[in-house]
Order: sequence, then structure tokens, then C-alpha cells
Amino acid sequence: MGTIDRHKQQLRQEFDQWAEAGRGEGMRHGHWDMTIQTIEKMQLAGNETVLDMGCGNGWAAREIAKKLPEGQVCGIDISEKMIAEARERSVAVVNAEFKTTGADQLPFQEKTFDHILNVESFYYYPDLDPVVTEISRVLKPGGIFWCVVDLYRENPYSMTWPEKLNVPVHTLGEQEYREIFTRADFTIHMQERIIDRRPLDPEKFKSGWGTPTFEDYKKYKSLGSLLTAVRKYG
Repeated sequence: MGTIDRHKQQLRQEFDQWAEAGRGEGMRHGHWDMTIQTIEKMQLAGNETVLDMGCGNGWAAREIAKKLPEGQVCGIDISEKMIAEARERSVAVVNAEFKTTGADQLPFQEKTFDHILNVESFYYYPDLDPVVTEISRVLKPGGIFWCVVDLYRENPYSMTWPEKLNVPVHTLGEQEYREIFTRADFTIHMQERIIDRRPLDPEKFKSGWGTPTFEDYKKYKSLGSLLTAVRKYG
């Protein structure tokens, strides 16, 4: 088994464990507002086809589905247990489907999707270039890839995470995110920080990686999530 395959197996096992531990709901709560803001920026007309990469238990896909009365959303994840949970939670959502797959060999035809959303998954992929190639292949001309990450170099609080994670991750900065996509002939649609609009409650604060105090946590949240949205042409 090669290095990439071992890494993918690690990811599958790690996120299966996350599913068993109920951490999909923690992801939903932690990234809810930034994801909702990103979905709003998509300006969906209601008839689009959208892919949610690294969908976890399907929480973002279900929100997207509400905005697509004549469209379709598909969620993918490398974890079979996350996908099983997504399907179980989405039985009443007729315009959502879920598939277990990695990101470097997407099981879709060329030019399938108007939008692709990726929330807190991109930095896990062991080899980014084939993933970007696949994103380009399955996007329609003019389609947009929306990448949201909390782990990026300009946020020093997040730079404590890699040594604590059980799988390797990429620690990229804003410029590196732009370069990954522009060298694959994407055009930058927007790059900005998204700030969680929810008020912070010191009574509910729990110390975490890189944020041992509430003041640290406030500073971390003030830096926001990094959104890089890129458009495909041709």
C-alpha cells in the first residue's frame, strides 16, 4: 500500500470513529454560521446541482436541499459511517443523495455540478492536485468551488492543531490557496474571512486546542474562517 493509500485509510478510520462518537453534530454546531453565510453567497436560484464534499452527517447538504426545490444536492464522504448517518438523517429529503468516496476519484460525469462546497475538509486530502483536477472535471463551465477552512496559516491559533490530530494535514496560507487553484486555471471569485455572527458566551466556553482561555477563544473567532471561492471557465 502506497503512502497516499495509507493516508486515505487513516482518514476513513478516523472519521468512522468521529461518526461513532457523534462528532458530526459537533461539526454542524461549530461551523454552522460560516457555512450558512457561504451558502447565501452562492445565490442559488433553486434549480442547480450542488456537491457537498466531506459532507459528514449531511447537515450542510440538507440546508442546501431546502434552497433547491427544482435542483439536487449530493454529499460525499470517505467515511462509510458518516454517509450511513447522513442517509438516516435525510430520508425525508427527496432531493439529496449521499455517496461514500474519496475526493481524488469522483464518481460523477464531467460538467455535473453548478457549485461544489467543501467545509473543513480540503486540508485533509493527502495529494491536493488530483483533487483540484477532479473538482474542475465535474464542475460545469462557470461553476464555482467554495472552500471554507478554519485551519490556515494566518490564524496562529489553528496552527496548534496539526500536532494533535491523528492524521496529517496541510497547513496552507491565503496565498497558497489562491495558487493551488490558479495553477489549475481557476479564476479567483472571492477570498475573504467569514466571521461567525453568533454571540460568544463565556459561561459555555471550554478550553480547546490553541485557546486555553476565553480571551484566546475570542481572538481566534475574530480571525474568522477563510473562504476561497474559485470559478471554472471553459
